[in-house]
Amino acid sequence: MADLPRSPKSGHEWGSNEQLAYNIRFETIPPEEFFISPDFPSLDHLDPTILTTTLPRGPNDPTFHVSYLNYLEMAALSFAPGSREPNLNLDLTRETLYLLDFRAGNLAERNPQLITGILIAMMPFTIDLQVCKETKFAVSDLCLMHGRSFLVMVVIIKDTFDSRLDPQSRLISTAVAAFQHNNKRRVELGLQPLETMTIPCIIMSGLRPSFYLAPVTRRLCDAVIAGEYPSSQTVVSMCSDIVAGEPSIGMEDPGYRRIALQRFLAFRDLARVHWDVLDGVL
Repeated sequence: MADLPRSPKSGHEWGSNEQLAYNIRFETIPPEEFFISPDFPSLDHLDPTILTTTLPRGPNDPTFHVSYLNYLEMAALSFAPGSREPNLNLDLTRETLYLLDFRAGNLAERNPQLITGILIAMMPFTIDLQVCKETKFAVSDLCLMHGRSFLVMVVIIKDTFDSRLDPQSRLISTAVAAFQHNNKRRVELGLQPLETMTIPCIIMSGLRPSFYLAPVTRRLCDAVIAGEYPSSQTVVSMCSDIVAGEPSIGMEDPGYRRIALQRFLAFRDLARVHWDVLDGVL
C-alpha cells in the first residue's frame, strides 16, 4: 500500500484510498464489548413521553410541548420518501447531546471544573488539516470542546443526498485534524504534546447513530503531514449495529429510540475516559 497515491485533500475529499494510503481500517465491535459496561444506563431522569411516543403524532397529541420530540419528528419527516423538507438531523443530534448532558455527564466526581468547561459547538467547526505538506481543512458538523478550545469529541452527519461523501473517511480525517489542533494548543500553553489520543466520534446516518473510537498517534499525523505510508496500522473501533437485525428503523421507533438513547449515554461516559488532552490543563 506504500505506493498508493497521496495528495493534499481536505477532509470531505477523503475516501477509501486515503484509508488504505494511511494504513487505517475500521473494526466492528459488538455493543457488549465496545462500551464500558454491558448494562443499559438508566433513562429514568428523562420525560417518559420521550421514550414512548409514537411518531408521527396526531393533531391533538398532548406531547407537543416536549421540544425534543418536536426535533425528532421534524427530522423523521425530512427523511420520509419524497420529502422536500431540509435535513434537520444536525438539529436533532445537537438536541440529543443537550438532552443527555454531554457537557457534564458523570464528570462531577472526577473534576467539577470540567462541568463548566465542556461546550457543544452548535455549528459546523472547521479545523486546519496538515496533509501532504499543505494546509487543508476538515469539518466536524458538531463537536464537544473544552473552554480552552481543545476538541474532545467529533460528530459527523452523513449526507443522505450525496453518496460520494464517505462519512467514515470524513471521520478519520477530522479526528487527525483534531489531534493536530489539540497538540498545537498544548504547545501554546506550555504543555507537552501527546503521543496518542483516542478521539471519540459519532456518525448520524439518518436517525441511526454509530459510535467510534479513533486512536490517533503522532506517527499517523506525521505520515499524513508528510504524505507517507505509516508502518503501524491504525484500527478504528466502531459500534454501528446497536439493534441487531433491524437495518430499516431508527429513532422514530420508540423501541429503537430507547436503546439509542441508552447507547448515547453509555458513549458519553466512555468518551470521558479518553479525554487525555485535558491532562495538565485543569
